[in-house]
This record gives sequence, structure tokens and C-alpha cells, in this order.
Amino acid sequence: MRLPLTFIMTLSLVSSVMAKDRSFMIFGPGSNEKQMGEWISDQDPIQKEINEEIQQARDLAAVKQSIIGKQDKSDLHDALTDGPRPDLDLVKLHEGLAQDPNAKRHADVEKLPGMRPKPFENCQTLRTCSEVPMSVSLTNFETGAVEDAIASLIRPWVVLQKARGEPLRIIPAADKSGRLMKVSLAGVQEVVFDIYVSAQPSAINLSLKGSQDPLGFFENERKLYLASSR
Repeated sequence: MRLPLTFIMTLSLVSSVMAKDRSFMIFGPGSNEKQMGEWISDQDPIQKEINEEIQQARDLAAVKQSIIGKQDKSDLHDALTDGPRPDLDLVKLHEGLAQDPNAKRHADVEKLPGMRPKPFENCQTLRTCSEVPMSVSLTNFETGAVEDAIASLIRPWVVLQKARGEPLRIIPAADKSGRLMKVSLAGVQEVVFDIYVSAQPSAINLSLKGSQDPLGFFENERKLYLASSR
């Protein structure tokens, strides 16, 4: 039996939407982290929200630079009008207002091949995973950088879930508030966190938030696990 072309096209569209909207399960460090990055890249609503925040970060940087330029002109005019002022270094003033020179140097280094930080290296087990990042500021927007930053937020929870013998589930939840996704811990029904993105001049900030205290919950679970595994 031959199916109508319109039915086939509709079925294909529904299948595609379902594939893009399904959640992603992580079963432990190193098992499917690369696939997680690819999954995040394939989520159109998440990528749309990220790209909008990146554009806003660039727009904010342009506005900031414009304000700095006007301040520099005003300071230069005052300096020429009032005469020499040994306490006013216009070059240093401009650099200081523009941005933190250390932040720029770090951003430039991260753009070199192989120099981007690897968020998984310092958190392989609960014994070595003592710090839980609640936010990550990102100035490098190259391909894969945002996915790595999200992974650095999720990684401690992946390690915790592996120790508990449970997977971690990521659910697309992009909306206009800046929320990108939900993070659910299997086996702990009441623990659900959200990952948000927000813009600042020349950078975006990725943060993990929850109605509970995520950091307190992690530290308590980590202590219980380490005590029981002695």
C-alpha cells in the first residue's frame, strides 16, 4: 500500500521533533560525554537561546566601548584644558575601563589550538571531585566551548550519580528567561536543577540553580558516600 506523500512528510516531521526534544541520559564520566555535547548542539531551542545571549554580550560590549570612548575624550579634553596632570595616565585609564587585562590574556590563550580548558579532567571520582561550580563565565564562543562549559557544571553531578548507581537526565527546557535545560537526578525525585544563560559585556554566564540548595546537597551526599566506602 502506498501512503500519501503528505502523510509521509508529516510523519517525518513528527519523528524529527520527537528526536530533538527527547531527554539525554548520562551514565558516568567518559561514557557518553561527547554525545552529550552533540546532543546539546542539536537542540534548536537551546542553541537559539545561547546564540541570542552571545549576540547580546557582543552588543553590551559595543555599548560599553562606546561609553568608554566618550569618557576618554572627556578626560583628554579636561587634561588639555587644565594642563599636565601626573596622576592621570590616559592609556592606563582606557585599558582599565575597557576590560581586565588578565581576562583578555586568558581569553586569547584559550583560543590557541589545544589550550581550551578541559572541564572533565579534575573531576573523575567523588574523592577528586571536591569543588562544585555553580557558575561559569565564558568569553570564548568558538564551536564546542559552550558545550564544554555546560559540561563543567554537570560533571560533578554525573560523578555523584555514578557513585549512587544512577544516571543523570538532561531535559530541554529553553525559554525566554534564559533557562536552557533541566538536570534531574534519577533516584532522587525532589532534586531537579536548571541551567541558565545570561549575557554580560563580552561574555556569557552559565549558572546552575535549584529550589533546593544544590551545593549543600552535593556536599552531604559526597560525605555520606566517602564515609561508607572507607
